[in-house]
Amino acid sequence: MKHWASLAGLVVAMSLSPACDCGGAGGVSPPDGAPGDARRGDGGLGADGAPVDAGGQADVLPGSDAATPPPSGIPPECQDAANRGLVWLVAQQKPDGSWTTQQNPIATTGLAVLKLETHAIDAGKSPFDASYPYSQHIIRGLNYLFLQAKAKPITAQAAGNPDTNANGIGVTVDVGTQSYEASIFLMALVAGKEPTRVVNVPGSEVDGWTYLQVAQEMVDYFAFGQADPGPGVGVGGWLYTALDNAQGGDNSNTQYVTLALEYAEHPFYNFKCTIPEFVKLQLALWVDFIQVHGGEYDGASGYNEPATAANAYKTGALLQQLAFLGQTSAVPKAQSALGYLNRFWPTPYPATCGCAPSWRGNPADYMAMWAIMKGLAALDVSDIYGIDWYADFCQVLIEQQLPDGSWPTMGCDTYVTALGMLSTEWALLVLEKVAPPPPILE
Repeated sequence: MKHWASLAGLVVAMSLSPACDCGGAGGVSPPDGAPGDARRGDGGLGADGAPVDAGGQADVLPGSDAATPPPSGIPPECQDAANRGLVWLVAQQKPDGSWTTQQNPIATTGLAVLKLETHAIDAGKSPFDASYPYSQHIIRGLNYLFLQAKAKPITAQAAGNPDTNANGIGVTVDVGTQSYEASIFLMALVAGKEPTRVVNVPGSEVDGWTYLQVAQEMVDYFAFGQADPGPGVGVGGWLYTALDNAQGGDNSNTQYVTLALEYAEHPFYNFKCTIPEFVKLQLALWVDFIQVHGGEYDGASGYNEPATAANAYKTGALLQQLAFLGQTSAVPKAQSALGYLNRFWPTPYPATCGCAPSWRGNPADYMAMWAIMKGLAALDVSDIYGIDWYADFCQVLIEQQLPDGSWPTMGCDTYVTALGMLSTEWALLVLEKVAPPPPILE
């Protein structure tokens, strides 16, 4: 077996507020090597700060008839729910290009852009093609994200040197939920599949950089922020902000980072970013540590320790991490995790923020559904011991969709918006199976 990002031997709660505690001008010069013929990203800001398209015209929201179902093989009733949700989501974009909420606008914007980009690609179009009805929404969303990008100094860590191009910097965002939100930023940046595009956002610290240069610097910063070897608990994981030669980690923050790194490295998206070798070696230690062995929750992933808040949400994260490390669904760790999901699959639980043993509820835990989906998709698992997981997810999402196309606010979403924004984004990502493709095996 050979994985597109192989590892020589194994040594995906987003509350965006504390996760599942139940247990500018004068920017930075771009890195060397910018392609001379790279395209500038259009759709900047007008004189009044409002977004405009490349021709200086205000963007017009496409109607529901523009949401052409992509040829994704999704059952028609699931696709219909996704199309209605997509129209609702597009209508929520703000004049500054964000999907702004009370908190975490980087995250909500990044997830919206990720959904729209995947919708375009599934329809056989570039997300930046003017013929795609939501191309300007994507461009404006990315431009908003670029305004949040911050270049930060990075240094060698105990596990290795994170600076792949030796320029002394990485790129991240300046928020307390840095790992979550920078990860979603990176996914949205990469999912458009055009690494040679150039940032055209005056005032952004990465203005004039190629998308690839921004992505690589973000990868470098994540490598810098990974928990290092030492006396503490949590080697190989990530916390809310970067760990500079320190220990710690939880598998809620960590799953967002590992998913973003998978997007950045995967050849499907054309970026093929370089991830320092030590990152996966350290992550393998984290995966060994965080999985529960024995007892009722055997196979599940804990939060910051195996015995703390083990549940379905973080078990989906563990499955994605195994795929990122080059494993398949046949390895004992994956089989154990799938066994946990199988045992708790049928039982509903009160709606919580990623803390319940399962995902079922009214409303369901849409965040846990997304985490499980991306783990199963990454490992190419179509059923869990005979359970058609996608059919179950789709049925629940259809039943719980609101008349306006959105989904009800669930536990994690109430921390952030109380408007159903994240709930709807997670539901849409599940319906379209938005995740990196399975590993390429030889």
